Amino acid sequence: MNGVNTPQVCSGTITVSAVNSTTSVTIPVTVTVVNTAVIDIGVSAVTRSTSSSSQFSVSVPLTASDNATQIPFSAFVTTNPPGQGWVSVFPQTGSTPNSMTVQLFPTGFPAGLTTRLLL
Repeated sequence: MNGVNTPQVCSGTITVSAVNSTTSVTIPVTVTVVNTAVIDIGVSAVTRSTSSSSQFSVSVPLTASDNATQIPFSAFVTTNPPGQGWVSVFPQTGSTPNSMTVQLFPTGFPAGLTTRLLL
């Protein structure tokens, strides 16, 4: 980032509008500038369309922001409501660079769009 040399949080927005339309979408953007390596997660969301009985896995790359530092990590799953088994993650510990596998088990979800958030 040009012009940002000290650790800080920078924020702004991106507004996307269709040509010849009054409709627009505003996307918030936040960048945290740090002076040490941090973990870069290779995806911002895991999104899949599937039948309610099929399971699938998604690989999530984990790297250090400087592409050199090995950063230890731990990962755990929390569901809402608690204790549901529709998602798992492995490995649960490791160091960058690495890939984490997110497994989704949508059995029992109602038909239609279901959104679940992993934090």
